[in-house]
Amino acid sequence: MKKLLFLAGLFLVNFSLTFAQIKTIKANSKTVAIRDGDNYNENAWTISPEINPDIFTTSSKGKYVTFYTDLDSIKVEITPTTLFNFIIMLHDSIKALTQIKYVPSYLDKLKQAERYNFDDNRTIPKFEYPVLKNYLKSDFKKRIKVGFHSRNG
Repeated sequence: MKKLLFLAGLFLVNFSLTFAQIKTIKANSKTVAIRDGDNYNENAWTISPEINPDIFTTSSKGKYVTFYTDLDSIKVEITPTTLFNFIIMLHDSIKALTQIKYVPSYLDKLKQAERYNFDDNRTIPKFEYPVLKNYLKSDFKKRIKVGFHSRNG
């Protein structure tokens, strides 16, 4: 009975690890094209195995982001909780961990802010530039001697 439970446990662990593996796409070129929502950019991404993970951020909520290598592609639906990890296998030997992450746009951040307080009536201090013509008439001429000199004296 113990052996049966042990084997069933091993089967479940193996089964769960199989589905928990990170998706992998292949590439021979270091450049990747990306479709971010409606925008397609050729050579938009450079595979960088030294950056771990290399994070691509998007604010295309409700749309898809697709990475296109010269050999393969991967498509991810973007939601506010999107944090998708995958590996780009460069030349069948170099692994580059890559992440697609949702980051709200500035407009989305502003929409989440509280309402503006229209009763806020703080004054903005008045700024004035110094008057230069009085300065040029008096002090400037005294400090710097300006004039035209002839060579003959």
